[in-house]
Amino acid sequence: MELQLPLSGAKVLKHYLKRPGLTEYEKSEILDYRQCYFLGIGAQKIKGSRSQQYNFGYDDERGDYSVVLQDHIAYRFEVLDFLGKGSFGQALKCVDHKTKEIVALKVIRNKKKFQHQAGVELKILLHLKENDPDDTNNIIRIKDYCMFRKHLVISFELFSINLYEFIKNNNFEGVSLSLIRRFAIQILQALKYLREESLIHCDLKPENILLKSPDKSGIKVIDFGSSCFSNERIYTYIQSRFYRAPEIILGIPYTTAIDMWSFGCILTELFTGVPIFPGESEQE
Repeated sequence: MELQLPLSGAKVLKHYLKRPGLTEYEKSEILDYRQCYFLGIGAQKIKGSRSQQYNFGYDDERGDYSVVLQDHIAYRFEVLDFLGKGSFGQALKCVDHKTKEIVALKVIRNKKKFQHQAGVELKILLHLKENDPDDTNNIIRIKDYCMFRKHLVISFELFSINLYEFIKNNNFEGVSLSLIRRFAIQILQALKYLREESLIHCDLKPENILLKSPDKSGIKVIDFGSSCFSNERIYTYIQSRFYRAPEIILGIPYTTAIDMWSFGCILTELFTGVPIFPGESEQE
């Protein structure tokens, strides 16, 4: 019989102890969960065990979580699709069975450096959400976060394509000034808010600006994985090369102004369809 979730891990285990559905690893792990919303029964689950290398068999050698479609993440999220992969880890499209929403899930690589940086990102995302209760500043909103099998997992609202894909879909021919103006006003609102909060985005580019829906001009700025507070600047090598400000290339102190440089590059690219400074190297 089908279990009526949510239930505590202990109750789920009692049901599946003698039945197929959960792996042996899950049967010990699930007791740590007070509430289980989704179990991924029927998915081609990885059978993790303490004898396997790379996080009991759940990671690849890079430290990325080995994602299985239709399986659960943290007994709550159902994996529907892959959204993308970056140095930080992976982005997934999921159903949050707790809230009944479709969300974007960021699963951070199981490596100290990336876990630490994701912790900084998490702090920034929570700060931005807390200080923008009415969601008026065009910044991606964090929904929730948890640890699962040694990976930090962050859930976000799910949106449409990014501005790079939007430019590409237009055959790299540029878009109308009236549309650019609508985008520009919204990005400036986000940058104004970040500056008021003494935050530097550090990686503003078309890929990090999402359309809220495919046929409207509403946007949100995403990916605070490289961001920092102005008084906590850690990195000297930041920003994607085409959008990198002169002070970063020169290695001199920087401020929130570096995001404004990137903003200018993005507007030009929206108009012409191609990057204004497509340097192959720092020197170029």
